[in-house]
Amino acid sequence: MTAPRLRRPTGKGGWQRALLTGDESGIVDAAWAAAAFTADDRLVTTYWLELNPGETGDVFGAAPNADFEILDHDGTWADIIDQVNAAWEVAHDVASSGPYPSALIVHGMSGEWMMLSDLADRRARRRTAAELIRRGEDPAPAYSSDIKVEVDPDVWTLVGRRHRELMDKIKSWPGPVILIAREKRHADGRWILKAQDQLGFDVTAWVRFARGEKPEIVSFLTPERARLNSRQRRELRSKFTLSRMLWDWSGCTVDTPVPVGRTLNADQPMPGEEPPVRAVAERRPVAPRPLPPPPPSRPAPTPPEGGTSESQGARVYRLAERWLALDQRDQVPTLWAEMAREGDEIIATDVSGLLTPEERELFEVAEHQALPLQALADSIARHVLHTGTAIRSLLAVGVAS
Repeated sequence: MTAPRLRRPTGKGGWQRALLTGDESGIVDAAWAAAAFTADDRLVTTYWLELNPGETGDVFGAAPNADFEILDHDGTWADIIDQVNAAWEVAHDVASSGPYPSALIVHGMSGEWMMLSDLADRRARRRTAAELIRRGEDPAPAYSSDIKVEVDPDVWTLVGRRHRELMDKIKSWPGPVILIAREKRHADGRWILKAQDQLGFDVTAWVRFARGEKPEIVSFLTPERARLNSRQRRELRSKFTLSRMLWDWSGCTVDTPVPVGRTLNADQPMPGEEPPVRAVAERRPVAPRPLPPPPPSRPAPTPPEGGTSESQGARVYRLAERWLALDQRDQVPTLWAEMAREGDEIIATDVSGLLTPEERELFEVAEHQALPLQALADSIARHVLHTGTAIRSLLAVGVAS
Protein backbone atom coordinates (compact mmCIF):
# COMPACT_ATOMS: atom_id res chain seq x y z
CA MET A 1 0.00 0.00 0.00
CA THR A 2 1.36 3.44 -0.95
CA ALA A 3 1.99 5.78 1.98
CA PRO A 4 0.43 9.28 1.60
CA ARG A 5 2.76 12.18 0.85
CA LEU A 6 1.79 14.94 3.27
CA ARG A 7 2.89 18.49 4.03
CA ARG A 8 1.58 21.29 6.22
CA PRO A 9 -0.06 24.33 4.56
CA THR A 10 2.04 27.48 4.58
CA GLY A 11 -0.87 29.87 5.07
CA LYS A 12 0.72 32.17 2.52
CA GLY A 13 -0.61 33.07 -0.86
CA GLY A 14 1.26 33.07 -4.13
CA TRP A 15 1.63 35.77 -6.72
CA GLN A 16 -1.61 37.38 -7.80
CA ARG A 17 -3.13 36.84 -11.24
CA ALA A 18 -5.32 39.90 -11.78
CA LEU A 19 -7.94 40.11 -14.52
CA LEU A 20 -8.72 43.67 -15.62
CA THR A 21 -11.86 44.04 -17.72
CA GLY A 22 -13.89 46.88 -19.13
CA ASP A 23 -16.20 48.11 -21.86
CA GLU A 24 -15.08 50.17 -24.86
CA SER A 25 -13.83 52.97 -22.61
CA GLY A 26 -13.01 50.99 -19.49
CA ILE A 27 -10.62 48.58 -21.16
CA VAL A 28 -8.41 51.49 -22.23
CA ASP A 29 -8.29 52.70 -18.62
CA ALA A 30 -7.40 49.14 -17.57
CA ALA A 31 -4.46 49.05 -20.00
CA TRP A 32 -3.19 52.43 -18.76
CA ALA A 33 -3.41 51.18 -15.16
CA ALA A 34 -1.41 48.09 -16.11
CA ALA A 35 1.22 50.24 -17.82
CA ALA A 36 1.46 52.50 -14.77
CA PHE A 37 2.02 49.44 -12.57
CA THR A 38 5.25 48.67 -14.44
CA ALA A 39 6.87 51.73 -12.82
CA ASP A 40 6.94 49.84 -9.48
CA ASP A 41 10.59 49.63 -8.36
CA ARG A 42 10.00 46.18 -6.83
CA LEU A 43 9.94 44.68 -10.32
CA VAL A 44 13.05 43.69 -12.25
CA THR A 45 11.15 44.12 -15.51
CA THR A 46 7.72 43.54 -17.00
CA TYR A 47 6.95 41.64 -20.19
CA TRP A 48 4.03 42.97 -22.26
CA LEU A 49 2.34 40.45 -24.58
CA GLU A 50 0.18 42.25 -27.14
CA LEU A 51 -2.54 40.03 -28.64
CA ASN A 52 -4.94 42.63 -30.01
CA PRO A 53 -5.02 42.98 -33.82
CA GLY A 54 -4.50 46.52 -35.01
CA GLU A 55 -3.18 47.68 -31.64
CA THR A 56 0.26 47.88 -30.11
CA GLY A 57 1.66 48.12 -26.60
CA ASP A 58 3.92 50.98 -27.71
CA VAL A 59 1.34 53.66 -26.98
CA PHE A 60 1.04 52.58 -23.34
CA GLY A 61 4.75 53.16 -22.91
CA ALA A 62 3.76 56.83 -22.52
CA ALA A 63 2.36 56.10 -19.02
CA PRO A 64 4.33 57.98 -16.33
CA ASN A 65 7.58 56.12 -15.58
CA ALA A 66 6.35 53.03 -17.44
CA ASP A 67 9.05 50.38 -17.70
CA PHE A 68 8.25 47.24 -19.70
CA GLU A 69 9.50 45.14 -22.59
CA ILE A 70 7.20 44.12 -25.45
CA LEU A 71 7.34 40.47 -26.48
CA ASP A 72 7.74 40.70 -30.25
CA HIS A 73 5.94 37.95 -32.21
CA ASP A 74 4.78 37.42 -35.79
CA GLY A 75 1.11 36.78 -34.97
CA THR A 76 1.20 32.99 -35.25
CA TRP A 77 0.28 30.81 -32.28
CA ALA A 78 3.58 28.94 -32.54
CA ASP A 79 5.64 32.15 -32.28
CA ILE A 80 3.46 33.60 -29.50
CA ILE A 81 3.96 30.49 -27.35
CA ASP A 82 7.66 30.41 -28.20
CA GLN A 83 8.09 34.00 -26.98
CA VAL A 84 6.08 33.36 -23.80
CA ASN A 85 8.15 30.26 -23.05
CA ALA A 86 11.38 32.21 -23.57
CA ALA A 87 10.24 35.01 -21.23
CA TRP A 88 9.03 32.42 -18.69
CA GLU A 89 12.48 30.82 -18.61
CA VAL A 90 14.20 34.18 -18.09
CA ALA A 91 11.69 35.19 -15.38
CA HIS A 92 12.38 31.96 -13.47
CA ASP A 93 16.14 32.52 -13.71
CA VAL A 94 15.66 36.05 -12.36
CA ALA A 95 13.42 34.81 -9.53
CA SER A 96 15.93 32.15 -8.49
CA SER A 97 18.72 34.71 -8.23
CA GLY A 98 16.44 37.19 -6.37
CA PRO A 99 15.38 39.29 -4.75
CA TYR A 100 12.91 40.98 -7.13
CA PRO A 101 10.47 39.30 -9.54
CA SER A 102 9.38 40.02 -13.11
CA ALA A 103 5.78 40.73 -14.08
CA LEU A 104 3.72 39.68 -17.10
CA ILE A 105 0.94 41.67 -18.79
CA VAL A 106 -1.23 40.04 -21.46
CA HIS A 107 -3.19 42.57 -23.52
CA GLY A 108 -5.53 41.03 -24.22
CA MET A 109 -7.22 37.74 -23.52
CA SER A 110 -10.14 38.69 -25.77
CA GLY A 111 -7.75 38.73 -28.72
CA GLU A 112 -6.45 35.31 -27.69
CA TRP A 113 -9.95 33.81 -27.67
CA MET A 114 -10.83 35.51 -30.97
CA MET A 115 -7.72 33.93 -32.50
CA LEU A 116 -8.59 30.43 -31.23
CA SER A 117 -12.26 30.77 -32.25
CA ASP A 118 -11.12 31.72 -35.75
CA LEU A 119 -8.97 28.57 -35.79
CA ALA A 120 -12.05 26.46 -35.03
CA ASP A 121 -14.09 28.17 -37.75
CA ARG A 122 -11.36 27.77 -40.39
CA ARG A 123 -10.88 24.07 -39.62
CA ALA A 124 -14.63 23.47 -39.77
CA ARG A 125 -15.04 25.29 -43.11
CA ARG A 126 -12.12 23.42 -44.69
CA ARG A 127 -13.68 20.12 -43.66
CA THR A 128 -17.04 21.18 -45.08
CA ALA A 129 -15.40 22.24 -48.36
CA ALA A 130 -13.62 18.88 -48.63
CA GLU A 131 -16.90 17.04 -48.11
CA LEU A 132 -18.61 19.13 -50.82
CA ILE A 133 -15.79 18.35 -53.27
CA ARG A 134 -16.04 14.63 -52.49
CA ARG A 135 -19.74 14.81 -53.39
CA GLY A 136 -18.93 16.64 -56.63
CA GLU A 137 -20.45 19.92 -55.41
CA ASP A 138 -19.16 23.48 -55.40
CA PRO A 139 -17.09 24.10 -52.21
CA ALA A 140 -17.68 27.88 -52.29
CA PRO A 141 -20.66 27.86 -49.84
CA ALA A 142 -18.40 26.41 -47.13
CA TYR A 143 -16.41 29.66 -47.10
CA SER A 144 -19.41 32.00 -47.03
CA SER A 145 -20.00 33.90 -43.80
CA ASP A 146 -23.74 33.37 -44.37
CA ILE A 147 -23.35 29.61 -43.98
CA LYS A 148 -23.16 28.14 -40.47
CA VAL A 149 -20.80 25.19 -40.16
CA GLU A 150 -20.57 22.68 -37.35
CA VAL A 151 -17.31 22.58 -35.40
CA ASP A 152 -16.44 18.99 -34.51
CA PRO A 153 -15.54 18.09 -30.89
CA ASP A 154 -11.94 17.22 -31.77
CA VAL A 155 -11.40 20.78 -33.04
CA TRP A 156 -12.75 22.27 -29.80
CA THR A 157 -10.42 19.90 -27.95
CA LEU A 158 -7.51 21.36 -29.92
CA VAL A 159 -8.67 24.91 -29.11
CA GLY A 160 -8.90 24.08 -25.40
CA ARG A 161 -5.47 22.49 -25.43
CA ARG A 162 -3.90 25.62 -26.95
CA HIS A 163 -5.61 27.89 -24.43
CA ARG A 164 -4.36 25.72 -21.55
CA GLU A 165 -0.88 25.83 -23.06
CA LEU A 166 -0.84 29.60 -22.52
CA MET A 167 -2.59 29.44 -19.14
CA ASP A 168 -0.08 26.90 -17.80
CA LYS A 169 2.68 29.48 -18.24
CA ILE A 170 0.52 32.24 -16.77
CA LYS A 171 -0.37 30.19 -13.68
CA SER A 172 3.25 29.28 -13.03
CA TRP A 173 4.69 32.76 -13.73
CA PRO A 174 7.15 33.66 -10.89
CA GLY A 175 5.71 37.11 -10.23
CA PRO A 176 2.54 39.20 -10.58
CA VAL A 177 0.45 38.70 -13.71
CA ILE A 178 -2.10 41.11 -15.22
CA LEU A 179 -4.58 39.88 -17.83
CA ILE A 180 -6.72 42.37 -19.75
CA ALA A 181 -9.99 41.43 -21.48
CA ARG A 182 -13.09 43.11 -22.88
CA GLU A 183 -16.53 43.01 -21.27
CA LYS A 184 -19.85 44.09 -22.68
CA ARG A 185 -22.70 45.44 -20.57
CA HIS A 186 -26.16 44.47 -21.78
CA ALA A 187 -29.20 46.69 -21.51
CA ASP A 188 -30.34 44.72 -18.44
CA GLY A 189 -27.07 45.54 -16.64
CA ARG A 190 -25.44 42.12 -17.01
CA TRP A 191 -21.75 42.00 -17.91
CA ILE A 192 -20.57 39.43 -20.47
CA LEU A 193 -16.87 38.52 -20.59
CA LYS A 194 -15.57 38.43 -24.17
CA ALA A 195 -12.92 35.78 -23.55
CA GLN A 196 -12.60 32.09 -22.72
CA ASP A 197 -15.47 31.25 -20.39
CA GLN A 198 -13.28 29.78 -17.61
CA LEU A 199 -10.90 32.73 -17.44
CA GLY A 200 -12.60 34.23 -14.39
CA PHE A 201 -11.95 31.02 -12.44
CA ASP A 202 -8.24 30.98 -13.34
CA VAL A 203 -7.41 34.31 -11.66
CA THR A 204 -7.13 35.39 -8.04
CA ALA A 205 -8.40 38.95 -8.55
CA TRP A 206 -10.88 40.55 -10.93
CA VAL A 207 -11.24 44.32 -11.36
CA ARG A 208 -13.76 45.98 -13.67
CA PHE A 209 -13.18 49.39 -15.24
CA ALA A 210 -16.18 51.35 -16.56
CA ARG A 211 -16.71 54.83 -17.96
CA GLY A 212 -17.01 57.49 -15.25
CA GLU A 213 -16.71 55.00 -12.38
CA LYS A 214 -13.98 53.97 -9.99
CA PRO A 215 -12.55 50.49 -10.58
CA GLU A 216 -14.85 47.83 -9.13
CA ILE A 217 -13.25 44.86 -7.34
CA VAL A 218 -15.37 41.97 -8.61
CA SER A 219 -13.41 39.32 -6.69
CA PHE A 220 -10.21 39.21 -4.70
CA LEU A 221 -8.65 36.24 -2.94
CA THR A 222 -5.97 37.01 -0.38
CA PRO A 223 -4.60 34.90 2.49
CA GLU A 224 -5.04 37.74 4.95
CA ARG A 225 -8.68 38.44 4.08
CA ALA A 226 -9.67 35.17 2.35
CA ARG A 227 -12.30 35.92 -0.27
CA LEU A 228 -13.56 39.43 0.37
CA ASN A 229 -17.29 40.03 0.67
CA SER A 230 -19.07 42.80 -1.21
CA ARG A 231 -18.83 45.31 1.66
CA GLN A 232 -15.07 44.80 2.02
CA ARG A 233 -14.57 45.17 -1.72
CA ARG A 234 -16.51 48.46 -1.69
CA GLU A 235 -14.33 49.78 1.13
CA LEU A 236 -11.16 49.06 -0.86
CA ARG A 237 -12.57 50.54 -4.05
CA SER A 238 -11.78 54.17 -3.17
CA LYS A 239 -8.18 53.26 -2.31
CA PHE A 240 -7.56 51.01 -5.30
CA THR A 241 -4.31 50.93 -7.23
CA LEU A 242 -2.77 47.88 -8.84
CA SER A 243 0.38 48.23 -6.75
CA ARG A 244 -1.67 48.17 -3.53
CA MET A 245 -3.69 45.16 -4.67
CA LEU A 246 -0.81 43.11 -6.04
CA TRP A 247 1.60 43.87 -3.19
CA ASP A 248 0.12 45.31 0.00
CA TRP A 249 -3.40 43.86 0.08
CA SER A 250 -2.35 40.42 -1.17
CA GLY A 251 0.54 40.12 1.28
CA CYS A 252 3.06 39.51 -1.50
CA THR A 253 6.68 40.44 -0.86
CA VAL A 254 9.96 39.84 -2.63
CA ASP A 255 10.10 36.58 -0.62
CA THR A 256 6.88 35.20 -2.11
CA PRO A 257 7.76 31.74 -3.44
CA VAL A 258 7.72 30.79 -7.09
CA PRO A 259 4.54 28.88 -7.98
CA VAL A 260 4.90 25.12 -8.18
CA GLY A 261 4.14 24.03 -11.71
CA ARG A 262 1.71 21.14 -11.77
CA THR A 263 -0.10 20.13 -14.94
CA LEU A 264 -3.05 17.79 -14.46
CA ASN A 265 -2.77 14.78 -16.73
CA ALA A 266 -5.10 11.76 -16.64
CA ASP A 267 -3.63 10.02 -19.68
CA GLN A 268 -2.31 6.91 -17.93
CA PRO A 269 -3.77 3.39 -18.12
CA MET A 270 -5.18 2.32 -14.76
CA PRO A 271 -5.78 -1.24 -13.50
CA GLY A 272 -8.66 -2.80 -15.34
CA GLU A 273 -8.47 -0.31 -18.20
CA GLU A 274 -6.06 -2.22 -20.42
CA PRO A 275 -7.79 -2.76 -23.77
CA PRO A 276 -8.16 -6.32 -25.07
CA VAL A 277 -5.58 -7.50 -27.55
CA ARG A 278 -7.00 -7.47 -31.04
CA ALA A 279 -5.67 -7.59 -34.55
CA VAL A 280 -5.02 -4.20 -36.10
CA ALA A 281 -5.45 -3.83 -39.82
CA GLU A 282 -2.22 -2.97 -41.54
CA ARG A 283 -2.20 0.59 -42.82
CA ARG A 284 -1.80 0.87 -46.54
CA PRO A 285 1.33 2.87 -47.30
CA VAL A 286 0.92 5.99 -49.38
CA ALA A 287 1.74 5.07 -52.94
CA PRO A 288 4.48 7.10 -54.61
CA ARG A 289 3.40 9.53 -57.29
CA PRO A 290 3.49 7.65 -60.64
CA LEU A 291 5.76 8.79 -63.40
CA PRO A 292 4.22 10.06 -66.63
CA PRO A 293 3.58 7.36 -69.25
CA PRO A 294 6.16 7.15 -72.02
CA PRO A 295 5.11 8.75 -75.30
CA PRO A 296 4.27 6.50 -78.24
CA SER A 297 7.14 5.52 -80.49
CA ARG A 298 7.56 8.08 -83.20
CA PRO A 299 10.45 9.85 -84.84
CA ALA A 300 11.75 12.52 -82.55
CA PRO A 301 10.93 16.01 -83.85
CA THR A 302 13.75 18.28 -84.71
CA PRO A 303 14.26 20.66 -81.77
CA PRO A 304 14.00 24.35 -82.56
CA GLU A 305 17.21 26.24 -82.98
CA GLY A 306 18.67 27.23 -79.62
CA GLY A 307 16.11 25.17 -77.62
CA THR A 308 15.08 21.64 -76.67
CA SER A 309 11.91 19.63 -77.27
CA GLU A 310 9.71 18.24 -74.49
CA SER A 311 7.75 15.02 -74.86
CA GLN A 312 3.96 15.07 -74.75
CA GLY A 313 3.91 12.99 -71.58
CA ALA A 314 6.33 15.34 -69.85
CA ARG A 315 4.25 18.37 -70.84
CA VAL A 316 1.07 16.78 -69.47
CA TYR A 317 2.81 15.81 -66.24
CA ARG A 318 4.26 19.30 -65.81
CA LEU A 319 0.85 20.97 -66.31
CA ALA A 320 -0.92 18.56 -63.94
CA GLU A 321 1.68 19.19 -61.22
CA ARG A 322 1.35 22.95 -61.60
CA TRP A 323 -2.45 22.76 -61.34
CA LEU A 324 -2.25 20.60 -58.20
CA ALA A 325 0.17 23.03 -56.55
CA LEU A 326 -1.63 26.22 -57.64
CA ASP A 327 -2.59 28.42 -54.65
CA GLN A 328 -3.05 31.95 -56.02
CA ARG A 329 -6.19 33.24 -57.76
CA ASP A 330 -4.34 35.60 -60.10
CA GLN A 331 -2.33 32.70 -61.58
CA VAL A 332 -5.43 30.78 -62.75
CA PRO A 333 -5.95 32.71 -66.05
CA THR A 334 -2.22 32.54 -66.84
CA LEU A 335 -1.97 28.78 -66.33
CA TRP A 336 -5.26 28.18 -68.18
CA ALA A 337 -4.01 30.13 -71.21
CA GLU A 338 -0.70 28.26 -71.15
CA MET A 339 -2.54 24.94 -71.12
CA ALA A 340 -4.80 26.05 -74.00
CA ARG A 341 -1.75 26.87 -76.12
CA GLU A 342 -0.60 23.25 -75.81
CA GLY A 343 -3.49 22.17 -78.04
CA ASP A 344 -6.53 19.88 -77.88
CA GLU A 345 -4.49 16.68 -77.75
CA ILE A 346 -2.73 17.73 -74.55
CA ILE A 347 -5.94 19.06 -72.95
CA ALA A 348 -7.81 15.82 -73.62
CA THR A 349 -5.04 13.56 -72.22
CA ASP A 350 -6.12 11.26 -69.40
CA VAL A 351 -4.22 12.26 -66.22
CA SER A 352 -5.89 9.85 -63.78
CA GLY A 353 -2.74 7.70 -63.78
CA LEU A 354 -0.70 10.67 -62.54
CA LEU A 355 -2.71 11.01 -59.32
CA THR A 356 -1.95 9.37 -56.00
CA PRO A 357 -4.69 7.17 -54.46
CA GLU A 358 -5.49 10.02 -52.04
CA GLU A 359 -5.88 12.52 -54.90
CA ARG A 360 -8.03 10.07 -56.90
CA GLU A 361 -10.30 9.75 -53.86
CA LEU A 362 -10.49 13.52 -53.48
CA PHE A 363 -11.61 13.91 -57.12
CA GLU A 364 -13.81 10.77 -56.87
CA VAL A 365 -12.06 9.09 -59.79
CA ALA A 366 -12.76 5.34 -59.92
CA GLU A 367 -9.98 2.84 -60.55
CA HIS A 368 -10.47 2.58 -64.32
CA GLN A 369 -12.12 5.97 -64.83
CA ALA A 370 -10.46 8.54 -67.09
CA LEU A 371 -9.88 12.12 -66.03
CA PRO A 372 -8.92 14.55 -68.82
CA LEU A 373 -6.44 17.27 -67.97
CA GLN A 374 -9.08 19.88 -68.78
CA ALA A 375 -11.51 18.37 -66.21
CA LEU A 376 -8.78 18.34 -63.58
CA ALA A 377 -7.87 21.94 -64.32
CA ASP A 378 -11.53 23.03 -64.23
CA SER A 379 -12.11 21.54 -60.76
CA ILE A 380 -8.91 23.01 -59.38
CA ALA A 381 -9.51 26.44 -60.92
CA ARG A 382 -12.95 26.71 -59.27
CA HIS A 383 -11.48 25.67 -55.93
CA VAL A 384 -8.59 28.17 -56.07
CA LEU A 385 -10.80 31.04 -57.24
CA HIS A 386 -13.19 30.44 -54.33
CA THR A 387 -10.67 29.72 -51.58
CA GLY A 388 -7.24 30.99 -52.61
CA THR A 389 -5.70 27.71 -51.41
CA ALA A 390 -4.07 24.77 -53.19
CA ILE A 391 -6.18 21.66 -53.75
CA ARG A 392 -3.48 19.61 -52.04
CA SER A 393 -4.14 21.46 -48.77
CA LEU A 394 -7.43 19.56 -48.54
CA LEU A 395 -5.49 16.30 -48.12
CA ALA A 396 -4.24 17.67 -44.76
CA VAL A 397 -7.69 18.78 -43.51
CA GLY A 398 -8.26 17.82 -39.90
CA VAL A 399 -4.60 17.38 -38.99
CA ALA A 400 -3.99 19.06 -35.59
CA SER A 401 -0.85 21.13 -35.65
